[in-house]
Amino acid sequence: MDSSKAVDILFGQRLSELRRSAGVSTLSFAFQLGISPQELDDIEQGNSRATPQVLEQAARALGVPITALVPVAEIAAAADAGKDVVEGMRAEAHSLVDQLKTAGQLKAVCMMLKTI
Repeated sequence: MDSSKAVDILFGQRLSELRRSAGVSTLSFAFQLGISPQELDDIEQGNSRATPQVLEQAARALGVPITALVPVAEIAAAADAGKDVVEGMRAEAHSLVDQLKTAGQLKAVCMMLKTI
């Protein structure tokens, strides 16, 4: 999953949590935001990105600062987890390269990596 999709999912979860905490239904909240209930569901599921106007209207409707809609700690944790995955992959790649004995083997591995 790419990082922008992860952010969309985290944002959608935060929006849904805040909406539910306020006791506001999906239908009512969508109406307040000027979008369809399906669009709101897509945003809360991380399948669609809210426009800046929807962000502003959501914060106003929920009575929170717009910064409350952004799950900064969760995004930072996801970014750190992503770094761990990349570091693990990098270590595995170095280990593989260290095991190669000939230039032909290195060329074969490079060709394989280019295809994926």
